[in-house]
Amino acid sequence: EKLEIVGTIVSKFSISSSTRMRHGAGYSQQEACQFRLGGRVRVPDVVVWPENEIEIRSLIECSQIFSWNLIPHGGGTNVTQATKCPSLEADPRPIISVDMTCMNAVLWVNEEDGIAH
Repeated sequence: EKLEIVGTIVSKFSISSSTRMRHGAGYSQQEACQFRLGGRVRVPDVVVWPENEIEIRSLIECSQIFSWNLIPHGGGTNVTQATKCPSLEADPRPIISVDMTCMNAVLWVNEEDGIAH
């Protein structure tokens, strides 16, 4: 799995159960019930907080080499089910939740399409 090298790629990461649980589910009633009733819910194997473009690029490169599943994490509400981890049967790759809260600066805005970078 080579997840032990994550700490050499990003300076901020966590493998704590509570952090992984918060990053693997949102705030829907269904998700809350699954956790409270002991339902089988897959959570990320590790949570990372990249602080710059170099760390992001390194994560992507390593994910291609080691077959990691990177799931970006923004606000964490999971309204769109975007942070929901696939079952182990559906995707056996290690899951890394990439929390984007440390990437909080707008570098420039494309005036033509309004996309911020």
